Amino acid sequence: MSTIIKALDILDLFSPAQPALGLSEAARLLGRDKASVLRHLSALEEKGMVEQDSKTKQYHLGPALSRLAMVREQTAPANHSIVNVVRQLAKDSGETTHLSRYSNGRLVQGKVIDAPSRGGIRVQIDPAEELPLHATASGIAFLSSCRTATREQALARPLTCYTPSTPTSREAVLQQVETARIQGYAIGDGAYESGAVGIAATVFNATGEACGAISVASPAASLNDTRKREIIALVLEAARQISWHQGAPQHVISQFDTRIAAA
Repeated sequence: MSTIIKALDILDLFSPAQPALGLSEAARLLGRDKASVLRHLSALEEKGMVEQDSKTKQYHLGPALSRLAMVREQTAPANHSIVNVVRQLAKDSGETTHLSRYSNGRLVQGKVIDAPSRGGIRVQIDPAEELPLHATASGIAFLSSCRTATREQALARPLTCYTPSTPTSREAVLQQVETARIQGYAIGDGAYESGAVGIAATVFNATGEACGAISVASPAASLNDTRKREIIALVLEAARQISWHQGAPQHVISQFDTRIAAA
């Protein structure tokens, strides 16, 4: 591992839940000796990447990161980059693609992209539509990675039946959630709309928390096992890229790398 990567690993330790760190704590979390961590902290401090509180001796993120974040957003806005990922997924999959975001107990559409016309039937998605958490691939993917309290809140509501395939019991939903957690993606086969299959993966924010899902919606008739595996790999890669653009921690990105390799 290069010296630069070792130094940058320190930056990944900071979060809203852990805005400041002492030398000993940083060394413990990284599993490294204090002398080497101190060298890296000193180099980061010299470049303004971290600052040390003179009283507590703890380190926090420095002003140089704010400047770089401003330059990044002005020259390559995250939202623009994310929309490009969704658009590329629609092009590569040849199917309707949608990015959803969790807000105040609801999963709402963030962006819907129809695939470039190649003929054939496409699943139509209303951009203003809310997605039921228990009945869609996006919802199951999100529930597989969100906080326990958020999941319990969702399951405490009435589980509306939309088709004969809709899971309407807590146990049935949790079984699908657990499968999605293990696989890293969810498949919704006609649970919300008969004849439509959704393949979705969770997207994560800068704190490493689930914040929504990216999904491909396809007519069931156009999916065989080979095609399904292809779309799963594409969805996982898109979720990885979106999470990366949103600043997700490295351990989250690494999990995507493992799942993409296994897909």
